[in-house]
Amino acid sequence: MNDHTRVVYEFAGFRLDPVARILVRSGEPVALAPKEFDTLLFLLENRGRVLEKDEFMSALWPDTFVEESNLAQHIFVLRRILGDDQNGNSFIQTVPRRGYKFIVPVTQFEISSGAPGSGQSFVLAEYWRRHSPFRGLRAFEPDDAWLFFGREADTFDLV
Repeated sequence: MNDHTRVVYEFAGFRLDPVARILVRSGEPVALAPKEFDTLLFLLENRGRVLEKDEFMSALWPDTFVEESNLAQHIFVLRRILGDDQNGNSFIQTVPRRGYKFIVPVTQFEISSGAPGSGQSFVLAEYWRRHSPFRGLRAFEPDDAWLFFGREADTFDLV
């Protein structure tokens, strides 16, 4: 992978772009909290093997002590968001007393960062073709976080 390409994951009608930090299902963005996104990405990057709970905890919350119930909650939310496969099976398998395993076939490929239709700008364009940009008096909620992008460098400088 060079500076102009990035890895994207596709599975069961979903597309996850780790760089743009967006999950899309059938052309529509799917709202995920940041830790849920990180949990799903960790599952996809390590698909095909059982991820021990301790491994999850140290990857998602490094240098922090959190209850194991936080991980269970994120897995629960992901299962609800992703739904089930055509046979009614969850995409995330629980392995008793060990951890979790992503069991759906995943296609990983590289895309050009500038390729039309490959990144967040395409997703946003598709979204705004079907939705009004005028929110009226509706407040922005955490689920609207995907609408705010492009300020990472400024935020980093500020912090």
